[in-house]
Amino acid sequence: EETTLRDLAGGRLIVELPVRGLSAGTSAYTGTQVDTGFKHSALGLQAEYLTGPWSVRTEYARHLDRHLTTNSYYAEAAHRFTDHWQAGAIFGRLSTPKAPPETRSDLLRHREWALTLNYWFDPGFVVKLSYHDIDGNRFAASEEGSGALAIKPRTRLVLLGVNFTF
Repeated sequence: EETTLRDLAGGRLIVELPVRGLSAGTSAYTGTQVDTGFKHSALGLQAEYLTGPWSVRTEYARHLDRHLTTNSYYAEAAHRFTDHWQAGAIFGRLSTPKAPPETRSDLLRHREWALTLNYWFDPGFVVKLSYHDIDGNRFAASEEGSGALAIKPRTRLVLLGVNFTF
């Protein structure tokens, strides 16, 4: 769902803390939806620890508008065992405690955990294999024109991907 906002104001602040590799930050924005005139606001908090073979990240976000309140967070940790091999895990959750009453409950939540194994050819090129277990359909969609949603409330997924930068 796409929303266009006007009179948008926001900012982000990230602080490098005295512990090497540790940072924390916050971000926020507020604006008015163009087509309805309703206010949208969001607040985010983050922390990251990157040192040696470890990377640990977490983030929390809260979004408010007239019809929906959404809370979400994730935490991930990864360890590089050699110059090439890295393993990691992630857990994330999104909940929508305030929503229109006719909304299906499985569309108001997303709980996911994943395990990943990565092979780094060099710092700009990695092959990733991951397994995901997802409860809820907040980010799922049925095919256009298929009528009522016929999506199962649980998804198990294996992904193989390649990421590169240049």
